[in-house]
Amino acid sequence: METITKHIGEGFARGELYACLAYDSTDQFGGKAVKQIRFNPTSGATAIIIGDSTTAITLATYAQRAISIYTTCASTDGSNTVLPVYINATMSGTGGVGRAFEAKLTVSGKLGSWGNALKGYTDLTGGTGSAGLISAVCAEMKMSASGTLGTFGVVELELVCPTSWTSGAGVGTNCISLIYAQVSGTTASQFDTNGFYLNLQGHTAAAGKFVSLTSQTLKCAISASTRYLVLSQTEDGLGLGTSGTPQVVTYDGAKPLSIYTTCASTSATSYEPVLFYTTLTGIGQTGGRVRAFMTANVALGGWSNALKGEVTYGATGRTTGLGSAICAEMTMSAGTSSGTYAPLEIELNMGASGVTGTATSLMYMSINDAAATAFDTSGYIMDIAGVSVASGKVFQVNTAAAATHALRIRVAGTAYYMMLTSAGA
Repeated sequence: METITKHIGEGFARGELYACLAYDSTDQFGGKAVKQIRFNPTSGATAIIIGDSTTAITLATYAQRAISIYTTCASTDGSNTVLPVYINATMSGTGGVGRAFEAKLTVSGKLGSWGNALKGYTDLTGGTGSAGLISAVCAEMKMSASGTLGTFGVVELELVCPTSWTSGAGVGTNCISLIYAQVSGTTASQFDTNGFYLNLQGHTAAAGKFVSLTSQTLKCAISASTRYLVLSQTEDGLGLGTSGTPQVVTYDGAKPLSIYTTCASTSATSYEPVLFYTTLTGIGQTGGRVRAFMTANVALGGWSNALKGEVTYGATGRTTGLGSAICAEMTMSAGTSSGTYAPLEIELNMGASGVTGTATSLMYMSINDAAATAFDTSGYIMDIAGVSVASGKVFQVNTAAAATHALRIRVAGTAYYMMLTSAGA
């Protein structure tokens, strides 16, 4: 015991333990402190001190603890929480900063395989689980009804990087990150099969909300900007909606996938904002394409298409070589000795009840905008390069006296017939 009073009061008549518990800041009754543990301390004094910044307690072994608490409880009360240690701190000063509990680990050497300042550990090996939610660490915040403004985060993560710090460029278990998550143990495969990285509950998915209307994006704040984390409905790929549950778009400006890029490169190597590179290795496989599919069961407006390529040149924009809105290119090889090949394939499917409408064609070509007459004067319907004129070739001189066949085309609303002959020369 350490006596801290200079006056003998009535408390000592009842024993030293009573004197310790009855000690008060006025010192009118006398009292004692158990070393540096004070009951009802004076304002500004620390109630419990176990060592200090200059005289810390030295732990001789890993098993020695400055504070050790073991409790057991057989309560079956499902409404009230068992709290072996309880801290309730109230802050009422405007502009104050603080926290209810702080655990600080100071490292002056190189630690072993792990180290942390605070750990929450729930051991379920001797139990049968929980009827509700169970966790190792619970972070909970109750907001003010007054609508006070501020920045709020139920969990705050902060990595302090001093001037002298140099990071390593590692990956996997040898890297720097704000969150490190690991599954360990001999039955880790159970989590691999049935576990989830994130379990988000209590929200209502809707347009403009934290979770989007079809639960495809999560709203995030990156610096001062609002960004959206995309959630795929397809495993091992990017799936926005499914055939049974498509992503609902409520207005024409909403785009499930939107990419804007700019490039100031002057390299002769092709710049490609998006690349789809597919290799087929299975004999007999079909497809390999990138597919844009549109379906409609209503009367649409002035135009519709499943895929569009558009190039817009500014007042000083140009291409020194060949410029096109869509490029179809195919490279042949020694293996293409059989089969039918075409860089561009056009198919019009006419079902049993299909009709041709006002005008239906395999190709529709139109010259638009104010200077369309400039194309009338200088343009060409087709520009075929890479061929030479010779007998028996794809391009040859025709000496046939008359046409044997014709292809119907339409130019400016009028039907014309392109003359053909069955004789090559």
